[in-house]
Amino acid sequence: MTEAGIVRRVGKEVNNDDIYEMVKEAVELIGGWKDVVKNGDKVLIKPNMVRPAPPPTTTDPRVIAAIVKLAYEHGAGEVWVGDDTATMTHWWREEATTRQVMDANGVTEAVEAVGGKIVPFDEDEWIEVEIPGALTQYKARLAKKVMDCDVYISAPIAKGSMEGTVTLNIKGLQGITDPYITRLQHHRQDLAMKLVDILRVVRSKMKLNIIDMIKPMEGRGPIYGKPVEGFNTIVATKDPVAGDVVGCLIMGYNHEDHDMSRLAGFYGLGESNPDNIKIKGTPLSEFTYKFESYFPHVKGVYENVDVIEGGTCNTCRAWIRFALDALKGKYPNLGEVIKRSVGKLTILSGIEPPLPEDVRDLQGKVIVFGDCAIMTAKKVKRVLETKATYVMGCPPFEIGPVVQAVKKAMNLEVTGKEAYEGYGVSNKLKK
Repeated sequence: MTEAGIVRRVGKEVNNDDIYEMVKEAVELIGGWKDVVKNGDKVLIKPNMVRPAPPPTTTDPRVIAAIVKLAYEHGAGEVWVGDDTATMTHWWREEATTRQVMDANGVTEAVEAVGGKIVPFDEDEWIEVEIPGALTQYKARLAKKVMDCDVYISAPIAKGSMEGTVTLNIKGLQGITDPYITRLQHHRQDLAMKLVDILRVVRSKMKLNIIDMIKPMEGRGPIYGKPVEGFNTIVATKDPVAGDVVGCLIMGYNHEDHDMSRLAGFYGLGESNPDNIKIKGTPLSEFTYKFESYFPHVKGVYENVDVIEGGTCNTCRAWIRFALDALKGKYPNLGEVIKRSVGKLTILSGIEPPLPEDVRDLQGKVIVFGDCAIMTAKKVKRVLETKATYVMGCPPFEIGPVVQAVKKAMNLEVTGKEAYEGYGVSNKLKK
Protein backbone atom coordinates (compact mmCIF):
# COMPACT_ATOMS: atom_id res chain seq x y z
CA MET A 1 0.00 0.00 0.00
CA THR A 2 1.20 3.52 -0.83
CA GLU A 3 2.18 5.55 2.22
CA ALA A 4 2.08 9.26 3.01
CA GLY A 5 3.95 10.77 5.92
CA ILE A 6 2.37 13.87 7.46
CA VAL A 7 4.11 15.95 10.12
CA ARG A 8 2.50 18.99 11.72
CA ARG A 9 3.63 21.53 14.30
CA VAL A 10 0.63 23.55 15.39
CA GLY A 11 0.76 26.54 17.68
CA LYS A 12 4.40 27.52 17.31
CA GLU A 13 6.64 29.56 15.07
CA VAL A 14 8.86 27.10 13.21
CA ASN A 15 12.51 27.86 12.50
CA ASN A 16 15.17 26.26 10.28
CA ASP A 17 15.88 23.44 12.74
CA ASP A 18 12.17 22.71 13.22
CA ILE A 19 11.60 22.45 9.48
CA TYR A 20 14.63 20.19 9.01
CA GLU A 21 13.27 17.85 11.69
CA MET A 22 9.78 17.93 10.14
CA VAL A 23 11.07 16.96 6.69
CA LYS A 24 13.32 14.29 8.22
CA GLU A 25 10.45 12.80 10.23
CA ALA A 26 8.01 12.85 7.29
CA VAL A 27 10.43 10.86 5.12
CA GLU A 28 11.21 8.41 7.94
CA LEU A 29 7.48 7.73 8.29
CA ILE A 30 7.40 6.35 4.74
CA GLY A 31 10.49 4.17 5.02
CA GLY A 32 13.33 6.66 4.86
CA TRP A 33 15.85 7.32 2.11
CA LYS A 34 17.16 3.81 1.46
CA ASP A 35 15.20 3.36 -1.77
CA VAL A 36 15.44 7.04 -2.75
CA VAL A 37 19.16 7.89 -2.99
CA LYS A 38 22.14 5.66 -3.72
CA ASN A 39 25.71 6.69 -2.95
CA GLY A 40 26.95 9.18 -5.54
CA ASP A 41 23.53 9.91 -7.10
CA LYS A 42 22.88 13.21 -8.80
CA VAL A 43 19.77 14.51 -7.03
CA LEU A 44 17.59 17.27 -8.47
CA ILE A 45 15.21 19.11 -6.14
CA LYS A 46 12.47 20.90 -8.05
CA PRO A 47 10.71 23.62 -5.98
CA ASN A 48 8.15 26.16 -7.20
CA MET A 49 9.88 29.39 -8.28
CA VAL A 50 7.00 30.81 -10.31
CA ARG A 51 7.95 34.44 -9.63
CA PRO A 52 10.00 36.66 -7.31
CA ALA A 53 7.72 36.57 -4.28
CA PRO A 54 7.94 34.81 -0.90
CA PRO A 55 5.81 31.90 0.37
CA PRO A 56 3.05 31.03 -0.21
CA THR A 57 3.68 32.03 -3.84
CA THR A 58 6.93 30.03 -3.87
CA THR A 59 8.44 27.14 -1.92
CA ASP A 60 9.92 28.08 1.46
CA PRO A 61 13.75 28.26 1.17
CA ARG A 62 14.02 26.53 4.54
CA VAL A 63 12.18 23.48 3.22
CA ILE A 64 14.43 23.34 0.16
CA ALA A 65 17.56 23.63 2.27
CA ALA A 66 16.36 20.84 4.59
CA ILE A 67 15.91 18.49 1.62
CA VAL A 68 19.35 19.38 0.27
CA LYS A 69 20.95 18.65 3.64
CA LEU A 70 19.11 15.35 4.07
CA ALA A 71 19.97 14.19 0.55
CA TYR A 72 23.67 14.71 1.25
CA GLU A 73 23.37 12.94 4.60
CA HIS A 74 22.01 9.89 2.79
CA GLY A 75 24.72 9.58 0.17
CA ALA A 76 23.95 11.97 -2.67
CA GLY A 77 27.00 12.86 -4.70
CA GLU A 78 25.59 16.12 -6.06
CA VAL A 79 22.43 17.97 -5.07
CA TRP A 80 20.99 20.44 -7.55
CA VAL A 81 18.08 22.80 -7.02
CA GLY A 82 16.49 23.68 -10.34
CA ASP A 83 13.39 25.21 -11.82
CA ASP A 84 12.40 27.54 -14.61
CA THR A 85 10.35 30.52 -13.56
CA ALA A 86 7.03 31.29 -15.23
CA THR A 87 6.93 32.32 -18.86
CA MET A 88 5.12 35.44 -17.68
CA THR A 89 7.98 36.23 -15.32
CA HIS A 90 10.50 35.82 -18.15
CA TRP A 91 8.58 37.79 -20.75
CA TRP A 92 5.76 39.98 -19.60
CA ARG A 93 5.78 40.55 -15.89
CA GLU A 94 9.13 41.09 -14.20
CA GLU A 95 11.43 40.26 -17.16
CA ALA A 96 13.50 38.19 -14.77
CA THR A 97 15.67 35.09 -15.10
CA THR A 98 15.20 32.10 -12.83
CA ARG A 99 18.47 32.88 -11.08
CA GLN A 100 17.23 36.39 -10.32
CA VAL A 101 14.02 34.91 -8.92
CA MET A 102 15.93 32.44 -6.75
CA ASP A 103 18.23 35.20 -5.51
CA ALA A 104 15.29 37.49 -4.69
CA ASN A 105 13.41 34.71 -2.89
CA GLY A 106 16.39 33.79 -0.68
CA VAL A 107 16.70 30.33 -2.22
CA THR A 108 20.22 30.72 -3.59
CA GLU A 109 21.59 31.76 -0.21
CA ALA A 110 19.75 28.99 1.67
CA VAL A 111 20.80 26.24 -0.75
CA GLU A 112 24.44 27.24 -1.06
CA ALA A 113 24.72 27.48 2.74
CA VAL A 114 24.14 23.70 2.95
CA GLY A 115 26.29 22.76 -0.05
CA GLY A 116 23.68 22.55 -2.78
CA LYS A 117 24.04 23.94 -6.29
CA ILE A 118 21.55 26.24 -8.01
CA VAL A 119 20.90 25.04 -11.59
CA PRO A 120 18.36 27.36 -13.28
CA PHE A 121 16.99 25.47 -16.27
CA ASP A 122 17.07 28.59 -18.46
CA GLU A 123 20.88 28.60 -18.17
CA ASP A 124 21.14 25.11 -19.67
CA GLU A 125 19.75 23.15 -22.63
CA TRP A 126 16.26 21.88 -23.42
CA ILE A 127 15.99 18.30 -24.73
CA GLU A 128 13.20 17.17 -27.03
CA VAL A 129 11.67 13.85 -26.00
CA GLU A 130 8.92 11.75 -27.54
CA ILE A 131 6.12 10.54 -25.27
CA PRO A 132 4.71 7.15 -26.32
CA GLY A 133 1.05 6.68 -25.41
CA ALA A 134 0.54 10.40 -24.81
CA LEU A 135 -2.94 11.85 -24.38
CA THR A 136 -2.14 15.19 -26.03
CA GLN A 137 1.57 16.08 -25.65
CA TYR A 138 3.29 13.75 -28.11
CA LYS A 139 6.63 15.55 -27.88
CA ALA A 140 8.03 17.86 -25.24
CA ARG A 141 11.12 19.96 -24.68
CA LEU A 142 12.31 19.34 -21.14
CA ALA A 143 15.16 20.67 -19.04
CA LYS A 144 18.41 18.79 -19.62
CA LYS A 145 19.13 18.69 -15.88
CA VAL A 146 15.91 16.70 -15.40
CA MET A 147 17.06 14.17 -17.96
CA ASP A 148 20.56 14.04 -16.43
CA CYS A 149 19.62 13.53 -12.78
CA ASP A 150 19.33 10.13 -11.09
CA VAL A 151 16.68 11.25 -8.60
CA TYR A 152 14.01 13.93 -8.98
CA ILE A 153 12.57 15.27 -5.72
CA SER A 154 9.41 17.33 -6.17
CA ALA A 155 9.15 20.15 -3.61
CA PRO A 156 6.08 22.27 -4.41
CA ILE A 157 4.36 24.80 -2.20
CA ALA A 158 0.72 23.80 -1.73
CA LYS A 159 -1.61 26.28 -3.42
CA GLY A 160 -5.09 26.50 -4.82
CA SER A 161 -4.99 27.15 -8.55
CA MET A 162 -7.70 28.74 -10.65
CA GLU A 163 -6.37 26.98 -13.76
CA GLY A 164 -5.61 23.56 -12.31
CA THR A 165 -7.46 22.94 -9.00
CA VAL A 166 -4.27 22.76 -6.93
CA THR A 167 -0.58 23.36 -7.46
CA LEU A 168 1.21 20.34 -6.06
CA ASN A 169 3.53 17.71 -7.57
CA ILE A 170 1.98 17.27 -11.02
CA LYS A 171 1.24 20.94 -11.66
CA GLY A 172 4.86 21.66 -10.76
CA LEU A 173 5.95 19.79 -13.89
CA GLN A 174 5.19 22.94 -15.88
CA GLY A 175 8.48 24.26 -14.55
CA ILE A 176 10.58 21.56 -16.25
CA THR A 177 9.26 22.45 -19.73
CA ASP A 178 10.69 24.89 -22.28
CA PRO A 179 8.92 28.16 -21.37
CA TYR A 180 8.72 29.41 -24.95
CA ILE A 181 7.54 26.23 -26.69
CA THR A 182 6.20 23.27 -24.67
CA ARG A 183 4.88 25.38 -21.81
CA LEU A 184 2.76 27.51 -24.13
CA GLN A 185 1.10 24.44 -25.66
CA HIS A 186 -2.11 22.97 -24.23
CA HIS A 187 -2.64 25.63 -21.59
CA ARG A 188 -6.43 25.37 -21.61
CA GLN A 189 -8.85 22.68 -20.42
CA ASP A 190 -6.32 20.13 -21.68
CA LEU A 191 -3.62 21.30 -19.26
CA ALA A 192 -4.16 18.27 -17.01
CA MET A 193 -3.72 15.84 -19.91
CA LYS A 194 -0.53 17.61 -20.98
CA LEU A 195 1.02 17.40 -17.52
CA VAL A 196 0.07 13.75 -17.12
CA ASP A 197 1.96 13.16 -20.37
CA ILE A 198 5.00 14.98 -18.96
CA LEU A 199 4.68 12.84 -15.82
CA ARG A 200 5.09 9.72 -18.01
CA VAL A 201 8.61 10.87 -18.90
CA VAL A 202 9.90 11.58 -15.39
CA ARG A 203 7.78 9.31 -13.20
CA SER A 204 10.54 6.71 -12.66
CA LYS A 205 12.87 9.41 -11.28
CA MET A 206 10.30 10.91 -8.89
CA LYS A 207 11.35 8.78 -5.94
CA LEU A 208 10.45 11.34 -3.28
CA ASN A 209 7.95 14.17 -3.09
CA ILE A 210 7.90 16.75 -0.30
CA ILE A 211 4.93 19.12 -0.20
CA ASP A 212 5.63 22.39 1.59
CA MET A 213 2.58 23.33 3.64
CA ILE A 214 4.37 25.50 6.18
CA LYS A 215 2.42 28.49 4.88
CA PRO A 216 0.23 27.27 2.01
CA MET A 217 -2.06 29.34 -0.20
CA GLU A 218 -5.83 29.13 -0.33
CA GLY A 219 -8.26 30.55 -2.85
CA ARG A 220 -7.33 32.08 -6.16
CA GLY A 221 -3.80 30.79 -6.66
CA PRO A 222 -1.23 30.47 -7.92
CA ILE A 223 -0.71 34.26 -7.50
CA TYR A 224 -3.74 35.94 -5.95
CA GLY A 225 -4.60 33.51 -3.18
CA LYS A 226 -4.26 34.16 0.54
CA PRO A 227 -1.68 32.69 2.93
CA VAL A 228 -2.83 30.23 5.57
CA GLU A 229 -0.65 31.25 8.48
CA GLY A 230 0.64 28.76 11.03
CA PHE A 231 -0.36 25.66 9.05
CA ASN A 232 3.11 24.21 9.67
CA THR A 233 2.73 20.91 7.81
CA ILE A 234 5.02 18.76 5.67
CA VAL A 235 3.77 15.90 3.49
CA ALA A 236 6.11 13.21 2.12
CA THR A 237 5.29 10.47 -0.38
CA LYS A 238 7.22 8.29 -2.79
CA ASP A 239 4.33 8.54 -5.24
CA PRO A 240 3.66 12.04 -6.66
CA VAL A 241 0.07 11.13 -7.56
CA ALA A 242 -0.72 9.99 -4.03
CA GLY A 243 0.93 13.16 -2.77
CA ASP A 244 -1.46 15.27 -4.81
CA VAL A 245 -4.45 13.30 -3.49
CA VAL A 246 -3.35 13.72 0.12
CA GLY A 247 -2.64 17.41 -0.46
CA CYS A 248 -6.20 17.88 -1.74
CA LEU A 249 -7.68 16.06 1.25
CA ILE A 250 -5.66 18.10 3.74
CA MET A 251 -6.84 21.32 2.06
CA GLY A 252 -10.47 20.17 2.18
CA TYR A 253 -10.82 19.83 -1.59
CA ASN A 254 -12.47 16.93 -3.38
CA HIS A 255 -9.56 14.89 -4.74
CA GLU A 256 -11.69 13.70 -7.67
CA ASP A 257 -11.98 17.30 -8.87
CA HIS A 258 -8.20 17.40 -9.32
CA ASP A 259 -8.02 16.21 -12.92
CA MET A 260 -4.24 15.75 -12.86
CA SER A 261 -4.08 13.12 -10.11
CA ARG A 262 -7.30 11.42 -11.23
CA LEU A 263 -6.02 11.00 -14.79
CA ALA A 264 -2.55 9.97 -13.64
CA GLY A 265 -4.09 7.28 -11.43
CA PHE A 266 -6.38 6.11 -14.22
CA TYR A 267 -3.40 5.62 -16.53
CA GLY A 268 -1.34 3.75 -13.96
CA LEU A 269 1.16 6.46 -13.05
CA GLY A 270 0.42 6.39 -9.33
CA GLU A 271 -2.23 5.83 -6.68
CA SER A 272 -5.24 8.14 -6.86
CA ASN A 273 -7.62 6.19 -4.60
CA PRO A 274 -7.34 7.49 -1.02
CA ASP A 275 -8.52 4.11 0.29
CA ASN A 276 -5.22 2.70 -0.95
CA ILE A 277 -3.05 5.37 0.69
CA LYS A 278 -1.93 4.71 4.25
CA ILE A 279 -1.50 7.90 6.28
CA LYS A 280 1.32 7.82 8.81
CA GLY A 281 1.96 10.56 11.34
CA THR A 282 -0.69 13.26 11.72
CA PRO A 283 -4.10 11.78 10.75
CA LEU A 284 -6.27 13.51 8.17
CA SER A 285 -9.00 13.91 10.81
CA GLU A 286 -6.90 16.62 12.49
CA PHE A 287 -7.13 18.85 9.41
CA THR A 288 -10.50 20.47 9.83
CA TYR A 289 -9.82 23.82 8.16
CA LYS A 290 -11.32 23.93 4.68
CA PHE A 291 -9.31 26.08 2.31
CA GLU A 292 -11.15 28.79 0.40
CA SER A 293 -12.42 27.79 -3.03
CA TYR A 294 -10.11 28.09 -6.01
CA PHE A 295 -12.88 28.47 -8.61
CA PRO A 296 -12.37 31.51 -10.88
CA HIS A 297 -15.67 33.32 -10.34
CA VAL A 298 -15.98 36.31 -12.67
CA LYS A 299 -19.67 37.24 -12.57
CA GLY A 300 -21.02 39.20 -9.64
CA VAL A 301 -17.54 39.81 -8.23
CA TYR A 302 -16.58 43.37 -9.17
CA GLU A 303 -18.93 46.33 -9.29
CA ASN A 304 -19.57 47.76 -12.75
CA VAL A 305 -18.17 44.66 -14.44
CA ASP A 306 -20.48 42.35 -16.38
CA VAL A 307 -19.19 39.15 -17.99
CA ILE A 308 -21.35 37.64 -20.73
CA GLU A 309 -20.34 34.04 -21.25
CA GLY A 310 -20.90 31.69 -24.13
CA GLY A 311 -19.22 28.29 -23.88
CA THR A 312 -16.49 29.70 -21.66
CA CYS A 313 -13.89 27.32 -20.26
CA ASN A 314 -12.58 27.68 -16.73
CA THR A 315 -9.15 28.63 -18.01
CA CYS A 316 -10.51 31.70 -19.78
CA ARG A 317 -12.44 32.56 -16.63
CA ALA A 318 -9.21 32.27 -14.67
CA TRP A 319 -7.40 34.74 -16.89
CA ILE A 320 -10.27 37.21 -16.84
CA ARG A 321 -10.08 37.03 -13.06
CA PHE A 322 -6.28 37.39 -13.07
CA ALA A 323 -6.62 40.59 -15.11
CA LEU A 324 -9.33 42.04 -12.86
CA ASP A 325 -7.39 41.12 -9.73
CA ALA A 326 -4.29 42.80 -11.15
CA LEU A 327 -6.32 45.98 -11.67
CA LYS A 328 -7.69 45.65 -8.15
CA GLY A 329 -4.11 45.58 -6.88
CA LYS A 330 -3.51 48.99 -8.44
CA TYR A 331 -6.98 50.43 -7.85
CA PRO A 332 -8.51 49.15 -4.57
CA ASN A 333 -11.77 50.98 -5.43
CA LEU A 334 -11.85 49.37 -8.88
CA GLY A 335 -15.63 49.59 -9.27
CA GLU A 336 -15.56 53.36 -8.77
CA VAL A 337 -12.62 53.76 -11.14
CA ILE A 338 -14.54 51.88 -13.84
CA LYS A 339 -17.64 53.96 -13.22
CA ARG A 340 -15.73 57.22 -13.55
CA SER A 341 -13.77 56.17 -16.64
CA VAL A 342 -16.19 54.23 -18.86
CA GLY A 343 -19.29 53.63 -16.74
CA LYS A 344 -19.08 49.86 -17.03
CA LEU A 345 -16.93 47.07 -18.42
CA THR A 346 -18.81 44.47 -20.44
CA ILE A 347 -16.60 41.44 -21.09
CA LEU A 348 -17.63 38.89 -23.74
CA SER A 349 -16.07 35.44 -23.51
CA GLY A 350 -16.45 31.92 -24.84
CA ILE A 351 -18.16 30.52 -27.91
CA GLU A 352 -21.11 32.60 -29.11
CA PRO A 353 -21.73 34.74 -26.02
CA PRO A 354 -25.42 35.76 -26.07
CA LEU A 355 -25.79 39.26 -27.46
CA PRO A 356 -28.67 41.74 -27.71
CA GLU A 357 -30.21 42.18 -31.13
CA ASP A 358 -28.43 45.51 -31.39
CA VAL A 359 -24.93 45.17 -29.91
CA ARG A 360 -24.86 48.93 -29.43
CA ASP A 361 -27.13 48.24 -26.44
CA LEU A 362 -24.16 46.68 -24.62
CA GLN A 363 -23.26 48.99 -21.77
CA GLY A 364 -19.99 50.81 -21.20
CA LYS A 365 -16.76 49.63 -22.73
CA VAL A 366 -16.96 46.25 -24.49
CA ILE A 367 -14.00 43.87 -24.19
CA VAL A 368 -14.03 40.73 -26.35
CA PHE A 369 -11.84 38.34 -24.39
CA GLY A 370 -10.19 35.37 -26.08
CA ASP A 371 -10.11 33.78 -29.51
CA CYS A 372 -13.42 31.94 -29.10
CA ALA A 373 -15.36 35.15 -28.49
CA ILE A 374 -13.48 37.05 -31.19
CA MET A 375 -14.25 34.31 -33.74
CA THR A 376 -17.92 33.81 -32.87
CA ALA A 377 -19.13 37.27 -31.76
CA LYS A 378 -18.51 38.68 -35.23
CA LYS A 379 -21.47 41.02 -34.99
CA VAL A 380 -19.56 43.00 -32.36
CA LYS A 381 -16.64 43.62 -34.67
CA ARG A 382 -18.92 44.41 -37.59
CA VAL A 383 -21.00 46.98 -35.69
CA LEU A 384 -18.71 48.36 -32.99
CA GLU A 385 -15.42 48.00 -34.87
CA THR A 386 -12.65 49.79 -32.95
CA LYS A 387 -15.04 50.96 -30.24
CA ALA A 388 -14.59 47.52 -28.66
CA THR A 389 -11.32 46.13 -27.32
CA TYR A 390 -10.16 42.72 -28.54
CA VAL A 391 -7.90 40.58 -26.35
CA MET A 392 -6.48 37.69 -28.36
CA GLY A 393 -5.26 34.32 -27.12
CA CYS A 394 -6.51 30.86 -26.15
CA PRO A 395 -6.43 31.72 -23.34
CA PRO A 396 -5.09 35.32 -23.28
CA PHE A 397 -2.58 34.65 -20.51
CA GLU A 398 -0.02 37.36 -21.31
CA ILE A 399 -1.08 39.15 -18.17
CA GLY A 400 0.97 42.33 -18.70
CA PRO A 401 -0.43 43.04 -22.18
CA VAL A 402 -3.94 41.98 -21.07
CA VAL A 403 -3.92 44.43 -18.16
CA GLN A 404 -2.54 47.12 -20.45
CA ALA A 405 -5.33 46.48 -22.96
CA VAL A 406 -7.99 46.76 -20.26
CA LYS A 407 -6.41 49.97 -18.89
CA LYS A 408 -6.38 51.47 -22.37
CA ALA A 409 -10.04 50.53 -22.78
CA MET A 410 -10.75 52.40 -19.55
CA ASN A 411 -8.74 55.44 -20.66
CA LEU A 412 -6.28 54.90 -17.81
CA GLU A 413 -2.58 55.66 -18.01
CA VAL A 414 -0.41 52.74 -19.11
CA THR A 415 2.80 53.10 -17.14
CA GLY A 416 4.78 50.10 -18.35
CA LYS A 417 4.85 48.79 -14.77
CA GLU A 418 1.65 46.77 -15.00
CA ALA A 419 3.75 43.70 -14.23
CA TYR A 420 3.93 44.74 -10.61
CA GLU A 421 0.38 45.87 -10.03
CA GLY A 422 -1.43 43.61 -7.61
CA TYR A 423 1.40 41.10 -7.36
CA GLY A 424 3.56 42.13 -4.38
CA VAL A 425 6.82 41.48 -6.19
CA SER A 426 10.07 41.38 -4.21
CA ASN A 427 11.64 44.82 -3.81
CA LYS A 428 14.90 43.25 -4.99
CA LEU A 429 13.54 43.05 -8.53
CA LYS A 430 11.54 46.27 -8.81
CA LYS A 431 12.92 48.63 -11.40
